[in-house]
Amino acid sequence: MKIVICFLGLVRTLEQTFENIKENLYDNSNSITTIFVTWETENTDIFKKYFPDAKIFTVPVVTKESTDFLLWKKNSVMHFWWLKTFGDNNNALFMYYRQIYLWEKSTKILDEMNDIDIIVRARTDITTSGKKIKEYYNQINDNTTFFPNSPRFAIVSDKGCPDQVFFGSKQSMLYLLKIKDNVNYLYNKYKQPVQPESSLYCHVVDKELILKYMDNSITIIREKGFSKEK
Repeated sequence: MKIVICFLGLVRTLEQTFENIKENLYDNSNSITTIFVTWETENTDIFKKYFPDAKIFTVPVVTKESTDFLLWKKNSVMHFWWLKTFGDNNNALFMYYRQIYLWEKSTKILDEMNDIDIIVRARTDITTSGKKIKEYYNQINDNTTFFPNSPRFAIVSDKGCPDQVFFGSKQSMLYLLKIKDNVNYLYNKYKQPVQPESSLYCHVVDKELILKYMDNSITIIREKGFSKEK
């Protein structure tokens, strides 16, 4: 199979996580391409050190004054967990918007890549414990999506999709990574605040994709002095 492992976001704690990431996501029985989609202001030297064959794509930085963000956030309310972390509704919505904005930008790159069987969305600051993610690659089909079993920080605990790493077919993943333009629809349909794991779960259910949880869990590895503004 041809697999694309797509790292999205910032380069965080990769020195502490790269061995675990390679052990859990990479195998020798499939053809694997690594790409990294990040902001044009991000220093990618550390990423290149650990993934020298990766293709790196950069995206212009967005701001709270961006027209698209101002339209996107209209009438939306972020879940109180994010408000506790990021201070107010506008800032919390923007931090989430930045994440899924990069997701959407990655779809244009991924869509142009031919003959992809599986796309994996990943972050650099995670480790996986339990069954290895790569052990599930052979269970893929067009409508199945795989997520870690925990932690599910969702509005309803059993109805959340951990979004730090997940995978599916190219068709399914291109849909899931385009959640940005579907958040307001989900917000209005399901009558709940915007909350990343819950919104992603609703996005999966709304498309009637088959949702499977792997027998593993994710730990986010934070740097000392981590800034919630970064």
